[in-house]
Amino acid sequence: MHSTQVLKVPVQTEKAVKAAAEGQYTFYVDQNANKIEVMNAVRELYGVVPRDVKMINLPQKKTGRGRIKRKPT
Repeated sequence: MHSTQVLKVPVQTEKAVKAAAEGQYTFYVDQNANKIEVMNAVRELYGVVPRDVKMINLPQKKTGRGRIKRKPT
């Protein structure tokens, strides 16, 4: 998998911006990427060697309108 396919976009939330000030960066990554691919992509695109890569899989949120519960589009 190519580096630009692994790292999608940086996360731009208040919590992520505070962590970036301390040198910890947050990205949305491809669902099929593993830690080694993420580490290599950061090394290739940004020219730095990450000390650690932490990953989390979040479940998709469901939206509701009346009695119908569905996944967002």
